[in-house]
Parts: sequence; C-alpha cells; structure tokens
Amino acid sequence: MKKENTTKKVKSDTWSHHDTMIVNLRDWVNREVSLLRTDIAKSAPKIDAATSKILKNAEDLHVQAFDLIRTVADMAEKEATKKSIKD
Repeated sequence: MKKENTTKKVKSDTWSHHDTMIVNLRDWVNREVSLLRTDIAKSAPKIDAATSKILKNAEDLHVQAFDLIRTVADMAEKEATKKSIKD
C-alpha cells in the first residue's frame, strides 16, 4: 500500500510542478510586458502609440499560447491519472 501512495504522490507532484511553472512563466511574461509599457511611456514616449498595438497583439498571442499549453498539460495529467488508476 505504501508503494501505491508514493507513486500517486510522485505523479501528483509532477503535475503540480508543471502547473506552478506554467503559472509562473505566464505571470513573468505579463509583468515584463507591463514593465515594458511603463518604461516606453516614461523613456520613449514618441514610440508609445506605435508600440501599444504591437504589445496588445503580443498579449493576445500570449493568452492563446498559455491556453494551449494549459490544455495540453490538463490532457496529460488526466491521461496519467487514468493510467495510474489502471496500474
């Protein structure tokens, strides 16, 4: 019984780790874009208007990318959970 609990804990820890890393990476990108916007507004205001649309497009792509990454991670976790139940 102890081996089974250890196996489940390791698999749970694996998916928890992936979830944490995905969230941290997403948040890091959001912070960097925000800081970039702030620094452009302060230090390079002449290009603020031109870069605003580019950064908005980047943010939209960022959301799409992380939605896809989350979907894959969720699919993998469900499959791993099904497999561990069978084992």
